[in-house]
Amino acid sequence: SSDLGGRSLMPAMDLPNVGRMAMLADPQGAPFYVMRPEGEGENTSFSPTLPGRCSWNELATSDQKGALAFYKGQFGWSEGGSMPMGEMGDYVFIVHDETPLGAVMTRRPDGPPPMWLFYFRVKDVSAAAERIKSGGGTVMHGPVEVPGGDFIVVATDPQGAAFYIMDPIPPAGM
Repeated sequence: SSDLGGRSLMPAMDLPNVGRMAMLADPQGAPFYVMRPEGEGENTSFSPTLPGRCSWNELATSDQKGALAFYKGQFGWSEGGSMPMGEMGDYVFIVHDETPLGAVMTRRPDGPPPMWLFYFRVKDVSAAAERIKSGGGTVMHGPVEVPGGDFIVVATDPQGAAFYIMDPIPPAGM
């Protein structure tokens, strides 16, 4: 990845009975892992529809065009259209083999550094928000409807790591 501007944060290593993985950073500094699993079979850790899986990946970056070029070059992703976000620019959808993976957007200048955020599919976003609170996490925003009809919650776990949950069914009372 270094010829495209990325860098290694953790060299490749083998994990017995799991696979080979490395932690890298894109040219804007957003960290990400790559992994080659051991064995054969379908990986369902990402699924746009299955509950309990990561269903959307969102990159907030300081250089949207540069980040898109990097990931397209590394993984063969393509752009799947965009949605205007006013002064924040466009929310550019990323696709791999016709499967929507997520989107890339320009980060807020006063926001956190470039990073990937992950949305996990749940069966009931309101009930999941209550479980986040009772488990020591914090609900920062939501539930709120987003374009496309999903409802999301922005949350942090007890250690402060940010994540999102999403559910296509409106929460009770909305």
